Amino acid sequence: MNKIISFVMVGTNDLEKSSKFYDAIFVHLGLKKISTSENMICYAHSNDPHEVKFYITKPYNKKPASVGNGTMVALLAESNETVDKFHATALENGAIDEGAPGIRSDGNYYGYVRDLDGNKITAKCISNWVKKYIKIAIFALIYIFLVLVLAVYFYKNGISFF
Repeated sequence: MNKIISFVMVGTNDLEKSSKFYDAIFVHLGLKKISTSENMICYAHSNDPHEVKFYITKPYNKKPASVGNGTMVALLAESNETVDKFHATALENGAIDEGAPGIRSDGNYYGYVRDLDGNKITAKCISNWVKKYIKIAIFALIYIFLVLVLAVYFYKNGISFF
């Protein structure tokens, strides 16, 4: 298993306003609304519409929704332009700017907002150079592994290069 997150759920005190907000920003990330009830709205990726990935909900305990200090939801974006659109659309729909789109310390591209209920949401695009170096690192590890396998083989079979 290479995934640890099953879904994300954020609380809201106004499902209708929250739904309009998320409908507007999720179009850029390929997420779409797949079901609605009086207490919850469910979103899934257009490539996998049967697996809910994001919920907006009224709290089960009937108390007002509130945000977690230090809590943030990061959503993957296809490109830097997608992050830009996500951020701009969020602001146009009432979000608070928590950090303009740009490259951060890890080399990836982020745009941060707070939704209408104060939940911190970011869109993240993994930079091409990060992807490139990950591939290089994997190739290097495979190469080292193969060299070690050959070295063990030669050692066990008494083959020497010296």
